[in-house]
Amino acid sequence: MIFEDNHNWDAFSLANKDILRDVEIKEVKKMMSCKDENRGFFIQFYRYSQ
Repeated sequence: MIFEDNHNWDAFSLANKDILRDVEIKEVKKMMSCKDENRGFFIQFYRYSQ
């Protein structure tokens, strides 16, 4: 995930801690935790007809 690659979110949030709103931090953390099976997830399959 781009937010986790090279600690991008950590670096961004540290560099911008004075201007980031609490809701932005909360929503990014929520998004990053979506891969945890405890929060649930969707699996989609696409069937292509040939």
